[in-house]
Amino acid sequence: MKRSSIFIVILTLMLLATVPAVAGPNGTDRPIEGDVTGYVQWGGEGSPDGLANIKGCNDDGALPGFFSVTTFTTAYGTMSHLGKVHMESAHCPVFEGPSKGQMAFVAANGDTLYGEYMYATPGTLDVLLTFGENTMGVCPFLHGVGCESTGRFAGATGSAIVKAGTSEFDPDDMWAHLDYWASIAGTVTYGISVHPTKTKAL
Repeated sequence: MKRSSIFIVILTLMLLATVPAVAGPNGTDRPIEGDVTGYVQWGGEGSPDGLANIKGCNDDGALPGFFSVTTFTTAYGTMSHLGKVHMESAHCPVFEGPSKGQMAFVAANGDTLYGEYMYATPGTLDVLLTFGENTMGVCPFLHGVGCESTGRFAGATGSAIVKAGTSEFDPDDMWAHLDYWASIAGTVTYGISVHPTKTKAL
C-alpha cells in the first residue's frame, strides 16, 4: 500500500475516534437488584399515627371498611446503582394484594428512582413495579420523599418484581406496625454521560 493511502486510512480512523458518541435520551437496560427492611403502617380514620387515607382507598365503599386505609411502608437497605437506599411506598389494599401503588428509592446523594406498582401474584405481597412518571395525581410518601425520578435517574424507565413479606397481622390491633422485608430484581434504563471519545454508563 502506498504511503499516501496509509496516511488517509490513519487520518480517517483518527477523525472517527473524535466524533461525539451518539446516544438516545436514556441509557440501555441494566440489571437492578437489592434488599430492604423496614416497617408498615396505615393511614385512615382513627390512625394513632395521625396518618390520613391520602390515596382515597375504598372511597366508593365497594370493599369492607378495613380497606379504607392507605398502606405506608418505610424501609432501608442497599440496591445496585443506588448504594445505600431509603425506600418509601404507599398503596391501596384490596383482596388480591397491593393496588394503585407508588414507590421511590432515594440514594445517599438524594437521587431518586420512582415507580408505580400493582400486585403481581394475587394473594401475596409481591408486586410488579414499573419505573416512570407519576400518573396517580398524588404524592403520598412520608418523610418528605418526592414522587419523581431525579438526578441520574431522571426519565428512568424499566420494571422489577418486588417480592415482599411482613410479620403477622394482629386482628386485635389493626393499627400495629408490621415488620417488612423485600427483595427487588429487574432492569432499569437511565441516562448516560457522553464524552468526545468515550461513552460511559452512569
